[in-house]
Amino acid sequence: MNKNVKLISISLIVLVVLGLIIVPKIISTGDKSSQNQRQNPEQQNQPTSVDAFIVKSQTLNNQVKAIGTIKANEEAEIRSELSRKIRGIHFKEGTYVSRGQTLFRLDSDDLVARLRKQEIEEKLCNKA
Repeated sequence: MNKNVKLISISLIVLVVLGLIIVPKIISTGDKSSQNQRQNPEQQNQPTSVDAFIVKSQTLNNQVKAIGTIKANEEAEIRSELSRKIRGIHFKEGTYVSRGQTLFRLDSDDLVARLRKQEIEEKLCNKA
């Protein structure tokens, strides 16, 4: 029952809107034609100038050029706790990395030198 009432009310609204649009156009067209016949019957037979375009099919370029900034959907900021030079990068940009995977190799020359110094000092202390 509710659907029928909605359907009928929508149909009536559409008919009223169409009537409000179409009726004034019909009335104004009838007035103009009767006025033209009364004013000058020779003007009805004269040719009318028109603008026309020849339409041809063609392919369209679907490229859009724009200026802007691209931001990543996700990002990670990697900071070293030590200030050292990077000796190697062990991943490719844009690839996934697993937990525990070595990403960078830092310069460890000074740490190796300290370790050797400590080992030599330990040997000297043990001999003495």
